[in-house]
Amino acid sequence: MDPFFKPGEIGPFEGGVALGESPRGYWYGQGRSLEIPSIGVVNLPRDLVRPLLRPVFPGIFSHCSDGSYQCGFLWALKAYQEGDNLSAFLFFQEGQDSPQVAAMMGFLMLLQGKMRGAIPFLEMALLELKDDEGLGAFLKELGVIPYITFTYPPGIKMGVSVTPRGVRALLARLYRSIGALAASREILERLAMGGGDPLLLLELVELLYHDGEYDRVVELLQDLDNETPVDSALLYYLAMSLEASGVSRLALVAYNDALRKRRGRDPLLLRRIRYRRALLYERMGKKGRYRQEMARLWREDRHFLDVGERMTGLF
Repeated sequence: MDPFFKPGEIGPFEGGVALGESPRGYWYGQGRSLEIPSIGVVNLPRDLVRPLLRPVFPGIFSHCSDGSYQCGFLWALKAYQEGDNLSAFLFFQEGQDSPQVAAMMGFLMLLQGKMRGAIPFLEMALLELKDDEGLGAFLKELGVIPYITFTYPPGIKMGVSVTPRGVRALLARLYRSIGALAASREILERLAMGGGDPLLLLELVELLYHDGEYDRVVELLQDLDNETPVDSALLYYLAMSLEASGVSRLALVAYNDALRKRRGRDPLLLRRIRYRRALLYERMGKKGRYRQEMARLWREDRHFLDVGERMTGLF
């Protein structure tokens, strides 16, 4: 089965510095809603919406005039904001070691297209990075957000800032892009403990299903209601996990729940769910329902998966 989120190319990366606050440390898209290819349009929770990022005025950088570490970091951010990556790299390299510097070095490596080179810096940053200690508190006091944005499969734009959750969210996508699925899953499980991010939950559920951990998928999704297109995709995985566990009747209930709402759902998502439900009908001995659903799918798209072959076998 084709996953919604696949290992593959990630980027392009764009960096910046702004005034504002990111409640979660990362965000999706450019506005209050996000169109996810092969799933549908999702209205994002407020803390996952791109924050209001105001321009940084030059006066912020002139806040410091001495040779302190914090001032040096601000001047490095100024170079980063202006796109002078070489100067930023030199400023950060000359400064003292800190998790914030490691994170920014990782950002700079990504801007240079060196993804595998960025990962060790980001991993290093997570060893000690805290939201409200040291330089993090200094930046928070000024309201300055250094960030990086990128697009990852299946076409989702994301922004992350120099916070523990932001760096973890970035690393999870980087790991997945190079096929390091176990490392990606470990981070996603940690982030999912905070709840409230349906996209992240869907990514995690896909990895759990891929690893055959069907009971864990059921545990995470058993109380889910179908309110959004992402919920439909999650219920799809719940149904497949129940089916794989041999609980056919409950799996059929979950497939029906996934199809209960169709507005805003991508037609391909609905077709995938209907196809899997049809196969379950066949396994449950409901031959009439199986033939009926396959015929409908064939009329809509006779080249969808193996629907054409199955229809040939029915006649």
